[in-house]
Amino acid sequence: VSYIVQRTLEEKNLKVLAYTDNLTAMGNRQYLQRKLDILDRSRNTDYAVIFMDINDLKYTNDHFGHEGGDQLIRIVASSIKKAMENVSGFSGRNGGDEFLSVLIPGNNAKEIVKQIQDNLLKMKEEEKLPFPVSLSFGIASFSEIVAEHHFSGRELISSSDVIRKADARMYEEKCVHKLKHPMVS
Repeated sequence: VSYIVQRTLEEKNLKVLAYTDNLTAMGNRQYLQRKLDILDRSRNTDYAVIFMDINDLKYTNDHFGHEGGDQLIRIVASSIKKAMENVSGFSGRNGGDEFLSVLIPGNNAKEIVKQIQDNLLKMKEEEKLPFPVSLSFGIASFSEIVAEHHFSGRELISSSDVIRKADARMYEEKCVHKLKHPMVS
């Protein structure tokens, strides 16, 4: 019995490690993909995706070392986790400087983005960080993808379609950020 209990605990621990980003303690890309697959299978149509990318991470790494870059990534992760505490959905680190949040239902995505921005500003001030702290955001909802493409009931829309739209919007915002802050980028 002791062996079985220990083995079960080890398996659970390995599963947690397999789906957790070790720097941020958020879900990793595998976690996100697993949750997105479940979302697609559920045929839930009332959700929004927030795609986020850290601005100026390379600058921070180059000028403040990778410790500064890691600190920036952890601050971003903490801000996202705090904003998502009281809403339904999930978040994770997609890799590098990218994060993804899925809100179910998706009607309050703009408020969550505002909360993340507020959290970042507060943490930057509290910790007196010497490097830039900001994110570029892209938001897209399942319902708008359906409306844009006029899909019939027989055609399948997946979370990857919504993510692509959110990613494109994030990239547009990132380009605007680089125009406004050319010295940092």
